[in-house]
Amino acid sequence: MLETTSGKRRTALVTGAGGDLAATVVPRLAATGWLVAASVRPGTEERVMERFAALGGAVTVVGVDLAEPEAVAEAVGRLERAYGAPEALIHLAGRFEPGPRPADGVVNAAAVLERALDGNLRSAVNACAAVLPGMLAAGRGALVAVGAAAGASPAPGSVAYAAAKGALAAYFRSLAAQVAKRGVNVALLVPKGALDTPGNRRAMPDADPAAWIAPDALTDAVLFLLDRPPRGLVHELPLSVG
Repeated sequence: MLETTSGKRRTALVTGAGGDLAATVVPRLAATGWLVAASVRPGTEERVMERFAALGGAVTVVGVDLAEPEAVAEAVGRLERAYGAPEALIHLAGRFEPGPRPADGVVNAAAVLERALDGNLRSAVNACAAVLPGMLAAGRGALVAVGAAAGASPAPGSVAYAAAKGALAAYFRSLAAQVAKRGVNVALLVPKGALDTPGNRRAMPDADPAAWIAPDALTDAVLFLLDRPPRGLVHELPLSVG
């Protein structure tokens, strides 16, 4: 619950806190002095609270449907009243959609695309829109999202996912051009390959994870992007192996 005010610790909103990437990102943020508001799907709060229980008061879990702009605005409003305006958004939420297939009908193709847009684009748009006014008022802040190589170089079987990630990249580039001179760094982190997560290991049991990107490396990149000086902003950062 967001009930008490914070001291001078900086607050970061981390979306997708129930996912694999958050297991590394959230503890590192807490260890470097951030107060983390961890956004999760409604109904999963208890499980995620247990996940980060060892971090104590450094993490607050918030259940919110990121595809619903009013719900996101209300959740960020509670966060601001309790802890002050977030100085960072780390958007880890995402959704992979393997279709639509060429043989799928129009209705199914549209539904697949809508799910991909909800999970990858609209979730980011809503989160950014909710936290950006506070950052602009303060004259500082960082918006960081995780993109995908598929957004620029799609492979077969990822039509909707590639479209949504491509749209996310375009949105972040445009937003960076709009607000960078007002003190807010807008950055897209783009893994150029698979991330070594439990989910990917389950999905690709025959692959060699030694050739994948380490979660610690992605977290290092996130922390780097959060504290760029005004004369050294980075708006897009690829991450690869070898």
